[in-house]
Amino acid sequence: MQNLIRMYAGEKRKIRLFVHSRKKPEDTFIIRNAKAEIYLYGDLMQTIECEIDEHDLIFLLGIEESGNYKMIITYVIADEVIKNKFEIEVR
Repeated sequence: MQNLIRMYAGEKRKIRLFVHSRKKPEDTFIIRNAKAEIYLYGDLMQTIECEIDEHDLIFLLGIEESGNYKMIITYVIADEVIKNKFEIEVR
């Protein structure tokens, strides 16, 4: 499943992603670290470290140039490395 974020060039948005267990909603887990990587045409444009608030990943997203970007959120829970992909459309 792909997610789409639409924004304007120069805009800055605080992004908050809620991480939950697919097994049981009440499962307890700790997110050890997380980052967001922004790509344009396969080239890494920026890396943003995420703030971790229990099961939320929080970061400030700002892109100066128009274009269609890919964002990959990577986070670590126990011995798993999990990645989620987003499309960013900047006008």
